[in-house]
Amino acid sequence: MNKRTATTLFALLPLAAFAQESTSAADTASENTPPRLDTFKIIGSEEAVFNTPGSVLYMGPALLERFEFSNINDVLRLAPGVFVRDEDGYGLFPNISIRGVDTNRSGKVTLMEDGILTAPAPYSAPAAYYSPTVGRMSGIEILKGSSQVQHGPHTTGGVINYLSTPIPETTEGFLELAYGSDSTTNGHLWYGGKKETEFGTFGALVELYHEQTDGFREIQPAANGPFDGSDETGYERTDYMVKLSFEPNWQRKNVFELKVGYSDLDADETYLGLSDADLSDNPWQRYAASAGDNIVTEHFRTYLRHLVEFDSDSRLTTSLYYNAFERDWLKLDRVNGTTPAEIIPTDLGVLRGETLGDFKIKSNDRDYYLYGVQTKLDQSFETGDWQHALTLGARLHKDKIDRFQDAFFFNNVYAGDFDFANPDARTGPDDEGNREQETVALALFAHDRIESGNWAFTPGLRWEYIDWDYIRRDGGTRPTNPETDSGSYSVFAGGLGIEYQIDEHSKVFGGYHRGFSVPSPSGKKAGNEFDEEISDTFELGYRYDNPSSFYMEAVFFYTALQDLIVQDSIAGGPGDGNVGDVETVGFEFLAGADLGQLNGLSYGIPVRLAFTYTDATLDGDVASADAESIFGAGEDGSQVPYIPELQLSFTTGLEFEKLSLFALVTYVDERFADARNSSLQINTDGDPDARFGKLDAFVTIDLSAKYQINEDLQIFAKATNIFEEEYITSRIPLGARAGPPRLFSAGFNYRF
Repeated sequence: MNKRTATTLFALLPLAAFAQESTSAADTASENTPPRLDTFKIIGSEEAVFNTPGSVLYMGPALLERFEFSNINDVLRLAPGVFVRDEDGYGLFPNISIRGVDTNRSGKVTLMEDGILTAPAPYSAPAAYYSPTVGRMSGIEILKGSSQVQHGPHTTGGVINYLSTPIPETTEGFLELAYGSDSTTNGHLWYGGKKETEFGTFGALVELYHEQTDGFREIQPAANGPFDGSDETGYERTDYMVKLSFEPNWQRKNVFELKVGYSDLDADETYLGLSDADLSDNPWQRYAASAGDNIVTEHFRTYLRHLVEFDSDSRLTTSLYYNAFERDWLKLDRVNGTTPAEIIPTDLGVLRGETLGDFKIKSNDRDYYLYGVQTKLDQSFETGDWQHALTLGARLHKDKIDRFQDAFFFNNVYAGDFDFANPDARTGPDDEGNREQETVALALFAHDRIESGNWAFTPGLRWEYIDWDYIRRDGGTRPTNPETDSGSYSVFAGGLGIEYQIDEHSKVFGGYHRGFSVPSPSGKKAGNEFDEEISDTFELGYRYDNPSSFYMEAVFFYTALQDLIVQDSIAGGPGDGNVGDVETVGFEFLAGADLGQLNGLSYGIPVRLAFTYTDATLDGDVASADAESIFGAGEDGSQVPYIPELQLSFTTGLEFEKLSLFALVTYVDERFADARNSSLQINTDGDPDARFGKLDAFVTIDLSAKYQINEDLQIFAKATNIFEEEYITSRIPLGARAGPPRLFSAGFNYRF
């Protein structure tokens, strides 16, 4: 498919959808049609989970509001089968794994917001480790196994769909303010509703979300230089959103929805970690060498969505979408000509400002965009005794990354003595990674739920055609002689879910799913030519749901992954590509109940347990000669880095008429930071390297309290990591870093 054909299809697909709406004969929509906006979700509600093939999870407002979560890592640890590697302590840059895939930069997980791809460039640059702001979300949907065949392009792990605030059915508003440790402020405001007119029903929502903090880390002063330290290690982030909807008074139901959102972030974040000894002495310090590190981002996103119901059994949903994301991360790149991860074990003095050194600080400037059109037809019909719920879908998508970065050099100075207006030298982008990667992808899928009696079968197929371009203009390839390459390929996936309903409240289910994760254009260009990562997953589970007692889901799964892709990044090692195969065996368990209700008490005692056992090991020796790769020297049977064998979260509480108290216990098992599974901080060449080693198990306990003053006003307080557990959450990108300390906050919310 060439670019001109792609552009033409972009223009014609939505027009075809509206033409079909305007010329077809209509039947009046059934009064039993699901709620309007639920049709724009994947799962839709906790109740819908029961009839969804494969293992899925819906986390709605009630669960998210128990602890007033604003950190996506805290939310995802509530989900069985999901792992996160934290870097900054606030969830700004999550590294997400589902069912044992590589955590690096969430590159093996399809991230969506309201059913639209939301990672900056999921095809051209999948390793962007981006996450929408979870504090403004109304829910999270997670799909694993055979339930995710409708989605892509990264499904060897799974799918996470963020649900933004919906337009309320009646006019109402919400205001929440909180203040806490390190001058942390969170504010959330929205107002909207729907109004019926002679033309139809109009809806609108405006939303503002803001969070800022000074940060819980402290940059130490240079021991001998002029830099006197800083406690400004936090961030400031603001989100704006407007939603408009219109349901005209036509014979056939039509719903139009427009969303426009904008986010910006300014964070004094760094790649640089600590030595184990310094982390043990003060886990929340930073070296003076990180004093200049800062990232700024801007994200614009929008979609126009249309739903038409031709009759009670037929529905077409079409979305036009566009996202633009910009970032510039100024961060320490080299010290005395080498990576800081190798300096930490050998020459800490230069990072602390005890001795003079040469510092290179790179401006990692990136521009991303994506846009596309996707359409989905849902059709119900019968063949004999079998009832069908057929879904046919297509997506035409384009995304791009443009790197245009330079670097500052400060020679023979003490750490922190960085005057960016007067560096000793400065390179241009031609020397520091000026390249473009662009992808056009056409995806088609078919998915049919076939029911008869107690049985349900859900086969599904997905096919994607990918056309890519690569242009590099830095280093030895100047703009007059760029390195260029292009190509195309296709990938195929399929799945089958099988369910047997035992009774009204319980069923067994199983299935098979073939997933894939596609490399970026730099992985397909001449000299790399990486294969697509492919996985085959089998699962067998049991699900029970009775609103008057308890719910439970238990799932066994097995995944065979071929041609593991290690992203080209400082975390995984440059240019690893396909490094081998992985076998994962696991068990996921989720259960919850209200013990107060079950025992006829006048107050509630909610309990919830999410437990995961995962054995993710290399199937064969790793094919990597890169000494700096955390996958280097991995042998058959070694554990995949950063995947714990055991993970558990347990929530309990007391709910009275006005007062609610909750406690959350989280346990994460020990993990290895590299595939060699050694506790030594040396790379595969035997050289010291702070990215290698082991991470011990940890337990954290969070508490929250809420008091309902009246029907509209509530006050709350919370404390995270109440016993101030000190633990290493990651050794990458550049050395060990600790999870957050004990943090407090309190506030109120008001509905009007």
